[in-house]
Amino acid sequence: MIPFTVLSFKIIWTVFGLIIGSFLGVVASRYTSSGSLFSLKKISGRSSCNDCGHVLKPQNLIPLFSFIFQGGRCSFCHIKLPLFYPAIELVTATFFYFSLDLFNFYNLSYKYFYHLPVNTFYLLILLWLIFGCFLIIMSFIDLRLRLIPDELVLGIFILGGISLFLGHTSFLGYYTGIIPTPNDPALRLLLGSVFGYLFLLAPYLITKGRGMGYGDVKLAAALGFVLGWPDILIALFTSFMLGGLFGIISLVFKFNRLKTAIPFGPFLALGAIITMFWGIKLLSQYFAIL
Repeated sequence: MIPFTVLSFKIIWTVFGLIIGSFLGVVASRYTSSGSLFSLKKISGRSSCNDCGHVLKPQNLIPLFSFIFQGGRCSFCHIKLPLFYPAIELVTATFFYFSLDLFNFYNLSYKYFYHLPVNTFYLLILLWLIFGCFLIIMSFIDLRLRLIPDELVLGIFILGGISLFLGHTSFLGYYTGIIPTPNDPALRLLLGSVFGYLFLLAPYLITKGRGMGYGDVKLAAALGFVLGWPDILIALFTSFMLGGLFGIISLVFKFNRLKTAIPFGPFLALGAIITMFWGIKLLSQYFAIL
């Protein structure tokens, strides 16, 4: 039986993720290509219905639950509300729930981080939470506007530099010994960034920007710098597998036409998060099958 204290913490942590997701939804929905991502003027205003303009009351702003209780409609004009807000809240809550694995990763993998003070583990966890929030905002902006803000790409590069300063090495544990990897952590991040950039630059040049946007190329470079080598290799492989699978399902069920552009940023984000949470488990299963 799961101890009540553990269960209650998981619930509180997930609800906290819902609240954070509500804020991320505001940032992502109010972003315009001509403005700043975190402009206080844009994100500090009162929330209102996009159709009737009514300012929303506190009971209309409860993350996820307000959408459910209102039947997915505005409580004033009863127009159907977009799924954008509950989707980003649910995704963020899910991310926060699985982020608890990071606590286990750093605490149970002490032999890989024996050189770090215990408090540094929690600074790293905070860093990866911010990283995940950046990826969530980026994904929903890419889905909405088909672009990836340079501010987020730069922010991810900065997080990579901070992770290097804090002493993070890899999410793949002892599997890094199987793939040739530089011993110098800075070189590992640089190699990951260059590999990510070149790996996506190729399809961008081949399709002349029609099959892959340059924003995706820059994002891959940033992800390579924060994840490093060889983690970026697993992240990109996972991203292309998921993107290809989604493309096939879309064609089979006619969600998209053959020439319809599908934003690749969310798949890059998902590949990075899967590598972060379950990269070592995926490799373990793979080598177990072999």
